[in-house]
Amino acid sequence: MNDSSSTQPMGRLERVLMPLATSVGRNKYLLTVRDSFAMIMPLLIIGSMFTLVANFRYPPGATSSSRWRSATTR
Repeated sequence: MNDSSSTQPMGRLERVLMPLATSVGRNKYLLTVRDSFAMIMPLLIIGSMFTLVANFRYPPGATSSSRWRSATTR
């Protein structure tokens, strides 16, 4: 089997989509959105960790004073 026949559709796809991808990649508004998401990502990760800790489920019947003790003695 000829390798050029399997890469020909991909080459055609690259020829068509590369100019479009380049122009979208140079759009200043989309670059601003991308950079903004990159800047806020650490805050989102830290916030999600705090949300997980705040909503930690305790075993049934545990009170606020004994929740850690009862969870660790099982």
